Parts: sequence; C-alpha cells; structure tokens
Amino acid sequence: MPSLPETRVKRSRTFEQVGLDYMGPLSVKSNTGLVKRWIALFTCFTTRAVHLEMAENLSAENFSHVLRRFIARRGYPKLILSDNASQFQLVFKIIMEENANFLATKGMIWKKSTMGGWCI
Repeated sequence: MPSLPETRVKRSRTFEQVGLDYMGPLSVKSNTGLVKRWIALFTCFTTRAVHLEMAENLSAENFSHVLRRFIARRGYPKLILSDNASQFQLVFKIIMEENANFLATKGMIWKKSTMGGWCI
C-alpha cells in the first residue's frame, strides 16, 4: 500500500487543505413550499473535519457566495482540491479574470482532479 500524500499527514491548521464537492439536491421546506437546495462539503485533509454550506443552486455566482462564507468562517485555505464540475471551473475563471494574483496573494492553490475523487 503506498504512503499517504503529504497533504494528509503533515501537521497544519484545520481547513488549511480541503477537498470540495457538492451533494444533493435536497428538498427543504420553506415559506413557499418545498425547494431544492445543495450542500457544499469542505473536508479537511488532515483532521477529516467537515464544513457544510447550503447552496441555493449550482450556479457559479452562488458557489462564489458559498466560498466567501467558508473563507469568512474558516480562513483562507492553502489548497483546495475539487473535481472538474462546471461551477468550480467558472468560479476559478472568474477569480482569475477579476484579479490574476488573487490566489497567489492569499497563498491559495486550487487543483482540479480529472480522475474523480480527491486524487492528487
């Protein structure tokens, strides 16, 4: 069995290195009846702690809000590893267009797995 990746065994702040995925849709009761909602799962690689954020839809704009809420609560992660879902790709592109150095100035690396799951 191969050794675990350094990101999973190196001592670090909680949610410094995270995996990101969506789950859903879930039916949630609101004042207007049942509505569909999705959950963004941020999983810490080191401690396996999970942070959940509710998303109203799968749009890139809504994911941008989800990411901002996560960062406001947990701080900037150094590594985000996600699959190649279209909303993740669009947000990454938007961030890079708005400020080409955004990820670098915050010390963030965003990797997208092409294999499914969180393979590095």
